[in-house]
Amino acid sequence: MRRHSPIESPSGESSFGESDYTRSNAGDSVESDTDLTDVDAVFRLVYKRATSVKLDGAMNQSMHKVLSKLAKKHGLKKIGRDKACMYVEDLSKVLHTNLVTTEKRYPHGRYRMQAYLYLLLAGFTANRPQAILGLCYRHLKVTLLRDPEDMNTFPVPEIIFEETLLLSAQVVLLGMLFYDRAFAAYYLASKEELTRLTILPGRNELPLHLSQKLDDIPVLRKAVRTVHGWDISPNEPPPPYSTLLPWIRTLGEIIRFAQVTRPYSLRYAAGKAFNENGNVSDAMQNLMIGHASIKTFEKHYLSRRITVDTQAVVRGIQPQTVIIRAACTISRSIDNRRLSQLTGVKKRWELEQPVHDVERQLAGGETKTNPKLVHDAMPPAHRELADLILSELGSTIEEEMARRNRAIRAVTLYCGIEEGGMNPTRRGGRSRNAGPPAKSKLEYEEEALEAAKVSVYKEERPKVCFLCLGKEELPLATRIHPFSTSGDLSKHFKRKHLKHIGGVEGLRCKLCNVPLENKMHLQRHAFDVHGTVS
Repeated sequence: MRRHSPIESPSGESSFGESDYTRSNAGDSVESDTDLTDVDAVFRLVYKRATSVKLDGAMNQSMHKVLSKLAKKHGLKKIGRDKACMYVEDLSKVLHTNLVTTEKRYPHGRYRMQAYLYLLLAGFTANRPQAILGLCYRHLKVTLLRDPEDMNTFPVPEIIFEETLLLSAQVVLLGMLFYDRAFAAYYLASKEELTRLTILPGRNELPLHLSQKLDDIPVLRKAVRTVHGWDISPNEPPPPYSTLLPWIRTLGEIIRFAQVTRPYSLRYAAGKAFNENGNVSDAMQNLMIGHASIKTFEKHYLSRRITVDTQAVVRGIQPQTVIIRAACTISRSIDNRRLSQLTGVKKRWELEQPVHDVERQLAGGETKTNPKLVHDAMPPAHRELADLILSELGSTIEEEMARRNRAIRAVTLYCGIEEGGMNPTRRGGRSRNAGPPAKSKLEYEEEALEAAKVSVYKEERPKVCFLCLGKEELPLATRIHPFSTSGDLSKHFKRKHLKHIGGVEGLRCKLCNVPLENKMHLQRHAFDVHGTVS
């Protein structure tokens, strides 16, 4: 398809250059007629922005005819991309992976919590990704409500006595609110204070207003590079969709889903749940999803995968709901052997591997177990966060509230921890953090830390970064990481630290506990005291 100026293009069918269109021009990006429709939709948007005028009806009809001819001529498939739904069973696996994995390491701990909160909000509300990313504190309302069926009062409207807090959006959101000191009441700074609040007689609610100073601050905020690493800035806009999409996709790859997981997978699944629920009318569904008509959902959101036991319906027998549900989830495709990269090899593996598995079993061969992924050990704060959110439910209301308080406190603490970016994953072997069997893990970590500190004060050029070493919030493996050469350390020092010096406020060497006046002072200190050349 020829490239034209958006103003010159719509001059007739010949403008599309049908005779010049080949698969070599399009590459692998156009495989179905739906891909052509996507190109057409983008073209319409560009044309409207350039001319402030929409294409007329006659031109629309001509364009559709040309697109149909192109699809037929080049044998494009007539089935578009499968709108994979991430049901609550799949969502639970993604949430668990986001909580415990070290294969995906975020720059900052708050990013992990923000991804967690996004997954919950998108899965339960069916909102568009941009709507959730644009959520500010003025859009939130926190209220204590009296339970009309019981005199017990719970902090927020949530499900009490859940087996796990994995699906509790309140735990994550409250943890982030307490970290930001978001409540207008100064002394309301932890879940313990929130638990002590009661609703006075004659009232059914107690509003917990948020500080007006935070009205325009996004709840999901962007991490920025500083001289000491990563920090969360209240002045930056929220992370863009281009940041969110790889987060969700990577989590699906870690689980080894066959389908690509996207933010819209949550919207598809939630919309389908609303559509199938008898308590949700079409008007209410349109209001929640933001559609003008139910036809929009049917045309663009409804999955083409049939999720009804048609045989049971026709025969008048009890439908096998559980089996049908399991057959429609993306979790059915989980296979730890699946490759997450190398698309060409991955496609061939998807076709050939199941055949090899069947032949091996029928021939009486040995069934190979799935290889286990070995990741870096979780840092203490990460381990505590995972343990508390996955902790068992309490037997009494007091134990249950205490469990939630501990989980919220762990979220609050984790929002202030820097993770330091991704670490590679290895198959088999021992974790890099594993200590010698003769010593305890604590003894090994203390010795490794002391050895690293000594190395940055020696006369010869070191291979450990003294700034990373002094940052106690980072995982131990990141703090004591030795570079291959001192030259590699210099590259790291320039790229990660010197490049991101904004102001001089807070500039200091945490190992020496020395304040530094400016960038040049930092470079001088790095060379004179720690032997790091920049």
